[in-house]
Amino acid sequence: MIALQNKMTWLCYGISLIVFIVVFAIGRDIVTIYPSGYVTLSFYITTVTAFVSALTLGIMGNFLKWLYPIMVVVFAFLFSMAVIYSDQVYLYLHHNHGVNYMHAAINWTFFYLLTAITFLGLMIGMGIKLIVGKANTIK
Repeated sequence: MIALQNKMTWLCYGISLIVFIVVFAIGRDIVTIYPSGYVTLSFYITTVTAFVSALTLGIMGNFLKWLYPIMVVVFAFLFSMAVIYSDQVYLYLHHNHGVNYMHAAINWTFFYLLTAITFLGLMIGMGIKLIVGKANTIK
């Protein structure tokens, strides 16, 4: 069981890291052409990846689950800063959503939501593990 937990830990971290890097790398060209589509698509992809990985880590009860939110927060902050400092995205946010300051633009991005989704996934996963664990011991 411990070997499976270790494999699942590295699988979750690896898939998340690869998805985050690919989304960021692809975005360098898309941001200048179609900023709203890139921001929206990357939001969904990274949020789903973070939630599923956090849920899996919570259920498996891995020893490195506390490190996953830190990795997601660092990625989300760097990603938000890189996207927001793109003039095209800032102009899109300014004209379509009334964002006037860089700080408001960072808040508008998914930095806070991605962090919250990660913690929510971990809590739900740990809750499922707790419920299933208690159900198995009641027999």
